[in-house]
Amino acid sequence: MALIEWQDLTTERTAAAAENAQIIVMYFGDKKNEDQFLKNADIDGLVVAQSVVCFRVLKTDSDNSATESVIPVSPLQSNNLWKAYGVEEADTFVVADRYGNKVATEKTGALKDHVLGASKYFRGIRKDIRKLNEAAEAAVEGKDVKTAIAKLHEAFALDVVGYKECVESEELYRKLMGEASKQLETCDGDADKLKALAEVYAGSDVEKAINAAIEKSATAEN
Repeated sequence: MALIEWQDLTTERTAAAAENAQIIVMYFGDKKNEDQFLKNADIDGLVVAQSVVCFRVLKTDSDNSATESVIPVSPLQSNNLWKAYGVEEADTFVVADRYGNKVATEKTGALKDHVLGASKYFRGIRKDIRKLNEAAEAAVEGKDVKTAIAKLHEAFALDVVGYKECVESEELYRKLMGEASKQLETCDGDADKLKALAEVYAGSDVEKAINAAIEKSATAEN
C-alpha cells in the first residue's frame, strides 16, 4: 500500500487538478500522512494512477466569502473551505470533482466508491442543466424572459460549476442581466415600467437595482 501524500491546498494545485481532470479528495483536520486514520483511505491506487489528488485543509477562522449573484461559484474559491463544504468536525473527508463540486462527505477512509462514481453522478446533473438551458433558450425565443430566468435559477440551484452546460447557463444569464440593465435605464423613473420590470426580473441579480429605482421614483413623486 502506497503512502498517500496529503498536500496543502493551493490555487495553483486545484487549477492543475482541473486541467488534469483529477478527482479532488480533501481531508479536513491536522493528522500527519503517516497516521493510521489517513493510511486507511482506500484510494492509494487511484492516487498512484494520478486520477486523484489529495489535499489537507486545516481549520481557519476566516470569514466565508459571500457573493450577491445567484450564479454559483466553486467552493474552492472560498477562504473558508470548512464552511463552504459544510464540514463541522475534524477528521472528515470530502470528495469533489475537478471543479470542486462536492460528491460526498465521508467520516471513514471508504472513499474509492465515491471517487469512481463521481463521473456518473455529474453526468446526470449535467443532463438536467442541459434541459433547463434548452427550456430557457426556448423561453427567450418566445419573448418569455420571466420563464427563462426561472429556468436558469433552477439550473443554478443545482450548485454545480465548471462544466460546459454551467458556462452556457451563466453566459445566457449574464446576457439577460445586461439587457435588463439597459431596460432599467430606458424606464427613466417611470413607476409603472419599473414595476413591470421588477415582476419579470424578481429574484435575479438586477432585482436590487430595480427596487432601488422604484424607491427613488416613489420619493420623487412625494
